[in-house]
Amino acid sequence: MNRMTTVMYSALAMGALSMPLHAEIREVRYDFPTNAGTALLYGYFGGDSPVEGSIISTTLFIEGYTTTGGTDAADFFMGFDVPVLDATSTQIRLEGSDLGWSGVGSFSHGFTTDDYNGVIRPGRFGAEFSGGGTFVGDAYVTFTVDTTLVPAPGTCGVLLGAGLVGVRRRR
Repeated sequence: MNRMTTVMYSALAMGALSMPLHAEIREVRYDFPTNAGTALLYGYFGGDSPVEGSIISTTLFIEGYTTTGGTDAADFFMGFDVPVLDATSTQIRLEGSDLGWSGVGSFSHGFTTDDYNGVIRPGRFGAEFSGGGTFVGDAYVTFTVDTTLVPAPGTCGVLLGAGLVGVRRRR
């Protein structure tokens, strides 16, 4: 092979090796409180430790919201601030009347959407539940997160190689 071909193959190989890898795909879940009459303030996204990256899907599931004390399910309200930049929406808002809920009894709802996809922003966020009633079944919102990109091992090798070439040329 001539020198130009060798350089081209080397550049292609280094480029392929230096592609970023995804750290991992994670599910971040927030369970709803037992009573719909609660406001929650979170310190950061991710629970026990901050999660960085991009939300790529959101699922909300309510199984068995049950009215209490004669309250009307139409009065149910849930607002969840999604800590995300550049998304179609940054707040999940559910109202019982918009969901077609009315009267007393047990009600369910669920959806999966990409409306909240975007880069997770740092900072506090919260949720609010009102209208009386309790969550007697499973009730939560989950976010599928592509965590922050990390350099591939090849990137480190390319940088190390470039440093060694630089040191060698100085001698």
